[in-house]
Amino acid sequence: VAYERGEWMRAGLPAMVAVAMRNLINRVDVVLIGPLSTLTEVGYYGAATRLANILIVPQMILNSVMSPRYARHYYSGNAPALRRDFRRTLVYSAATALLPAALIIPVAEWAMVTTMGEGFREAGPLLALLLVGQTVAAFVLGPQQLLVMTGHERRLLWINTAALVVNMALNVALIPAMGAMGAAWARLAALVLIAAAIGATTLSILRNVPPPPAEGPRGRGAGDDGGG
Repeated sequence: VAYERGEWMRAGLPAMVAVAMRNLINRVDVVLIGPLSTLTEVGYYGAATRLANILIVPQMILNSVMSPRYARHYYSGNAPALRRDFRRTLVYSAATALLPAALIIPVAEWAMVTTMGEGFREAGPLLALLLVGQTVAAFVLGPQQLLVMTGHERRLLWINTAALVVNMALNVALIPAMGAMGAAWARLAALVLIAAAIGATTLSILRNVPPPPAEGPRGRGAGDDGGG
C-alpha cells in the first residue's frame, strides 16, 4: 500500500502542478491588463473570455470519459485501441470546437452585442481572436490527458511551465501598446506552443505503446519514463 501511495504521489504531484500552470495561463492575462492598460480593456477582455470559454466545455466532458480508456489501452499494450480512441477525440474536437468557431468568428461583433450589450461592440475582434485560441485549446485537451494517463506528467509540467513564461513575457510586452488584443495574442502564442510540444509528445506515445504485459495488469506507474 505504501508503495502504491508513493507511486500515485509521484504521478499526481507533477500532474497537479502542470494543471496549475495551465490555469495560470488562463488567468495571468486578466490580472496584467488592469495595471498595464485600462479598466475598459479589462471589461472587454473579461466579457469576451467568458464567451470564448464555452467552446471547450464539450471537450472537458469528453475527457472525463476518455481519460480512463487511454490508461487502460496504454498499460494493456492495446495500441490500435488507443490510437482509435485518440482519433475519435480529434474528430469530436473538430465537430464541437472548430465548426462552431468557424460560424461565430465572422459574426463576433454581433455575438458580443447580442450577449453583452451595445457597449461591447468594440470587443468583437477580441472575441474572434480568443475563439481562435480556444479552438487550439480544444484540440490540446485530449492530448494533454493522454500525457497524464500514460505516465508523462513531468513532460506536461515542463511544457506548461515554458508556455507560462512565454505568455507572461508577451503579456508584459504587448498589453501596454495593444491592450486586451495584446493579451489575446499572448494567450494564443502560449497555446500554439503547448499544442506543438504536446503534439510531438503525443505522436511519440502513440508510436511507442509498450507491449502487452507478460502476466497480470500493469501498475499505474509502469512504463513511466519520468516525463523527461
